[in-house]
Amino acid sequence: MIKELQSQNEQQNEQIKRKRRKVFLLALLFALKFLIIPWLQNKIINYCLKSGSDYKKTTEERNGKGFSLIEIMIVFAVAGIMAGLCLFSFSLYRPALELSNTSKEIISNMRYAQQLAVSQQINYGVYFYPSEKKYQVIKCSQPEELIKNIFLPSAISLRQVNFTDNKLIFNIYGAAVEAGSITIENNEYSTSTVEVKPSGFIKKTD
Repeated sequence: MIKELQSQNEQQNEQIKRKRRKVFLLALLFALKFLIIPWLQNKIINYCLKSGSDYKKTTEERNGKGFSLIEIMIVFAVAGIMAGLCLFSFSLYRPALELSNTSKEIISNMRYAQQLAVSQQINYGVYFYPSEKKYQVIKCSQPEELIKNIFLPSAISLRQVNFTDNKLIFNIYGAAVEAGSITIENNEYSTSTVEVKPSGFIKKTD
């Protein structure tokens, strides 16, 4: 029990640290995008415009000859920085997006098994295998028939399955033989829980 509490505390502390890092990085991203880059861009452009003998002459030459090499380089540099910032921002939210998409996919496959049970008037199930990080849609016939075999993303794991023998079964009316829930976790210790009611109602609880 003590070890479990220590493990939970460590996970909570790690989540807090990650959230703080995200807030700091997002603040830095905001400052770069809306303050530092525009200021730097204006400074460089003003320098380029004033580097000629006369501002008016420089403007006329630009209008007649197009953009200078330096200006083109500035545009590409700024575009590269912005692209890098966008990728960096996406990487911050990727674990949460992957967790959300995985839980939606699990719900979709549960409902698929439920629909098959009603339409074919035979029990169907969703069997979970936490150690193998996968689950299966199974036709509960004799013998059982594998319908779908789904592996979780590498960064997602089955943290807890609250069904007997890790098996969710739907009867011919679409109801769950046993109510329960499953919880998945990403590599940042964030979790998402899918709950199944006795009536067969499926929902994401977080």
